[in-house]
Amino acid sequence: MTAIFQPSNKDHSFPFHEWPKDIPPSDQLVTLYESNIAYRTSVQRMIPLLKEGATCTDFRNHSHMGLRKLGNWFKDRKKSFKRKEHYGNDPVLDVWPNIAWHMGPCPLQGKQASVHRVDDLKGYRIGNLEWASKAVQALEKAEGTRKIKWQGKYISDSQLIAKLKAIGITRNQNQIWQFRKNNKVKFPSLDALHKAMLQKWGAYEASTASPSALIPDFFGEAPLEKGLFLPHEWDKRIKARMYKNKSPLELQLDIARELEEEYKWAVSQPENGYTLSLKKKLNEIERFIRQVRYRLDDLATKKLSATHDLVTIGLDKAPDFHLQPVGFSAPAPITPPKQKIDVAPTKPVAQGDGDEEDDKPFFLSGEALAQHLKELGCS
Repeated sequence: MTAIFQPSNKDHSFPFHEWPKDIPPSDQLVTLYESNIAYRTSVQRMIPLLKEGATCTDFRNHSHMGLRKLGNWFKDRKKSFKRKEHYGNDPVLDVWPNIAWHMGPCPLQGKQASVHRVDDLKGYRIGNLEWASKAVQALEKAEGTRKIKWQGKYISDSQLIAKLKAIGITRNQNQIWQFRKNNKVKFPSLDALHKAMLQKWGAYEASTASPSALIPDFFGEAPLEKGLFLPHEWDKRIKARMYKNKSPLELQLDIARELEEEYKWAVSQPENGYTLSLKKKLNEIERFIRQVRYRLDDLATKKLSATHDLVTIGLDKAPDFHLQPVGFSAPAPITPPKQKIDVAPTKPVAQGDGDEEDDKPFFLSGEALAQHLKELGCS
């Protein structure tokens, strides 16, 4: 009967001393061992089996589900180890029991699961593997084309092509695939590879730009609404409230609302000789408030539209603050050649038939003037 490895009940630290020196345990294996008592028991079952020389077949026939899944995965995966797309794999993990020491038993009980590559570009290598459910892997496979980071979000290849086109760079799907294929060995991660790709194509500066930084300050630049006070009086009142970190137009609305409250209170007082004028002023204030609120709502709509255009669609909808792709020099301004203006022959004007256009002064060259005088019969 196989003995089960029994560490101290109080010591939940990972037993690194039990592992082969050249086959380190995966980060997932260590984390689950130290945090999950059920998984810790599974690992304690596995250690003596591997030390006694248990084969993949022994694991496949084991009663423990986690060990059985490990054996079944290795058997199924071994068939594909010699395929061309797996040439980048670590050959150390192609043999049993190295993969068992590195991955440990499957922690996902009652779920379809297999060993998953964290970074697709690195293949089956030590430090790049973890157990994952089929559902998680299917989701990542479906999202597999959403790999490229653009302004803080990961987008698909087709979305990248559209964004590159918006800034004047024409690329296609095949060029993206070829760049990944030709350069995957040079870079440690997919993000680093895509960064190099965007730099080469002159789009990295646009990809790292913050969309919010490109949006105009609609509220801060909006002029004040006219009414209630003279401009210099508005400036004085607004400067006294600048500590509130609001735009001038928003502060103008706050001031008008304060006035509204004051006049409402005054109108609610017993009848006096000023009630009519107070109500008239209150109506003026309420009308002014509606105008300012309409302006603010309009500015908020413009800001939201600009944000949507930049973040969702791209820079093609914001030509006023379009980024120049890095690596592309702005062409020198083209000065159009001066056009030669030929003086049209003078039309004889019938007396009394002129209009505003005929009354405008005009100038003739020397030859044209002499011709004109000759037609008029002047010597």
